[in-house]
Amino acid sequence: MKTDTSKLNTENRTLLHDMKSYLSEKRINRSDYRRVCGDITLMLYDAQERGESAESLFPEGYRKFLDDVASNCSKEKWYETLLTVLTCALAMLTVMTLFLTLNTHLEPVDGEYVSGVMASFTLSSFVGSSVAGCIGSTVVIFHHVFSFEKKRYYYVSVVGLFIVAFVAAFLVSLLFRNAFITVNWVALACASAGAAVLLWAVKWGISKLNSKK
Repeated sequence: MKTDTSKLNTENRTLLHDMKSYLSEKRINRSDYRRVCGDITLMLYDAQERGESAESLFPEGYRKFLDDVASNCSKEKWYETLLTVLTCALAMLTVMTLFLTLNTHLEPVDGEYVSGVMASFTLSSFVGSSVAGCIGSTVVIFHHVFSFEKKRYYYVSVVGLFIVAFVAAFLVSLLFRNAFITVNWVALACASAGAAVLLWAVKWGISKLNSKK
């Protein structure tokens, strides 16, 4: 059930935000997540209309309440998380391809060019853009899943990923300094965006199926 959060006072909106953040860590099915958030919003609004405090709704604390709720929800499967990572990576690769093409067009290095829909990049530039997309997607996923209580794991994982990615990009630039790759940048961007949409649709479909079990 959806309720307009603008009807909540500042205190309840802040509490709702904290509860959503904590619930997102539980990695439950997205359909269940939206349903629970809607129910919580309605609970807070009803209590507000009755003049009751939010604490009266959760006498043992909202975390205990959400732990109990999450235990009765369908969990997000590992392949759903993987689909989310791949979707973000492909979406960011689309953006990086467009930026790389624009940068090559404006400030090409020796041998790089953009002619119509065809573009020639150094292999290290292309790999670097792909690495940036993977880094970005991983940051999005880790921030979403571990943002509330697992900051240490989040930071260690992201820093480690940055180190590995940059070392790999550095080795590529050394080993294939003069290597070029020619691609149809329009087709690559469209294919990446299309694949991201398809993966999102598959994940959405899986979430719907899981919510009916």
